[in-house]
Amino acid sequence: MTRDLSDVRVSRLPASATFECELNRANVAVTWYKDDQPLRRSQRHDIDADGRLHRLSIKNVDHTDDGLYSITAKNARSAAKLSVQCQYYYYYYYYY
Repeated sequence: MTRDLSDVRVSRLPASATFECELNRANVAVTWYKDDQPLRRSQRHDIDADGRLHRLSIKNVDHTDDGLYSITAKNARSAAKLSVQCQYYYYYYYYY
């Protein structure tokens, strides 16, 4: 890999998160993982490749997305962490 994944931190919601890496060659098949479980394209996960550049975008990030994300290609691997560190505010309403 010529550029590895970098950690991503989300501190405000709503948000999206993007992981990106660059391989040595174009048109190489890759697999994305979250916590060692394979990911597939879905409404929330967009997996894209443009030549040597590979990208995973996560839409509508929430606390369940926090974890270790990795990409594997032939005999190369890169990993980075998504940290969702948002403060939640709870409002109490009193009715009289």
